[in-house]
Amino acid sequence: RVPEVIANAGLEYLPDLGFGGSFSVSHTGRRWNDNANTIEEASYTIVNASIRYTVPKVTFTLFLNNLTDEKYSELRGATEYYPADPFNVTFTTSVVLGQPGAR
Repeated sequence: RVPEVIANAGLEYLPDLGFGGSFSVSHTGRRWNDNANTIEEASYTIVNASIRYTVPKVTFTLFLNNLTDEKYSELRGATEYYPADPFNVTFTTSVVLGQPGAR
């Protein structure tokens, strides 16, 4: 059930103000998905990215997940199959309230 190869790499540029972002690649090698080693799951590679913009006390971030729309399953059994999320986009806004350290 444990893949022989798991590899992750990524880059981030996250300045205090202005534009920033990230890019990451994760690879999981083929593996068996049952105790009898009769169901083999293919290897897969996931690519994610984000872009963000920060002004004082507010950060806007756009996440692009599974950019290549890889079809895979992180969990599978003899009678169950749980597909992972397809390509998706998420937008978040973070706001800092008050001053850090203030009581």
